[in-house]
Amino acid sequence: MQRCGCGEEDCDADRLWADFETCATSVARLYREPTWKVVQVAAAATTQLYKNGIEIHRKAFDKGFEAGRRAAVKELVNAYGGSLTSTD
Repeated sequence: MQRCGCGEEDCDADRLWADFETCATSVARLYREPTWKVVQVAAAATTQLYKNGIEIHRKAFDKGFEAGRRAAVKELVNAYGGSLTSTD
């Protein structure tokens, strides 16, 4: 079941969507049934959505940063024709 077509088994978009659905359901239930247990469940679902959103954002930033580094290195190698030497 891959909706986004990213090719990953545990797709971040699918996971985030599932967390959103869980959070929305929990908050809607809170309006129907305002008990302490339901408040705790809604708070936990909201916290999980927030944490996963932050994690997915970080992973996307890291992927973009790494892709940018690769592109910069490729551009430098193409510009200088392999005459660069590594000092690492």
